[in-house]
Amino acid sequence: TLTNGFFYEKLDTTNTWLFRFGKKGYFYKGVEWNNAVFDTVNKENPLIVEVEKIPQGEILLKDIYYEFDSPDLTEKAKTTISNTIFKLLIWNPQLAVQINSHTDSKGKLSYNYKLSKARAKSVVDYLVELGIDKSRLKAKGYGETKPVDNNFNADGTDNPEGRALNRRTTFTVLE
Repeated sequence: TLTNGFFYEKLDTTNTWLFRFGKKGYFYKGVEWNNAVFDTVNKENPLIVEVEKIPQGEILLKDIYYEFDSPDLTEKAKTTISNTIFKLLIWNPQLAVQINSHTDSKGKLSYNYKLSKARAKSVVDYLVELGIDKSRLKAKGYGETKPVDNNFNADGTDNPEGRALNRRTTFTVLE
């Protein structure tokens, strides 16, 4: 029974239940209910599930790192992808996303564009390997054209922190 956003139902506690919460314009969120949850949740102590509105524009995927001059994903990047965007796509089968990769300004513009495109493709390929339908994914490389910080300090010296912020992977919800 659903009343004022609250769901009440008597469930068989010997099973594990998977619930998907959300609404149009929001990311759906999955919750697994097992004996541990059944033992703690009741009318006085309800399980509260907050769903996040789908933002416009790029969404940063933290901890997606690459070796210098390489489009290959590190093991840490694969773990991050598995724990973030992969789960998001599993729980939101209606979503199609574009994976965006960016570089700092070291190197030639054309090279950075190719490198960022290859990095975005490596994320898409890994998501397909995990079981996401390729038709839901698009790879886009921006090279150094969309920095979020300065690659150089005001005095012309190198800005390593800014460069690190510019070497990023994001995603955009297409539909």
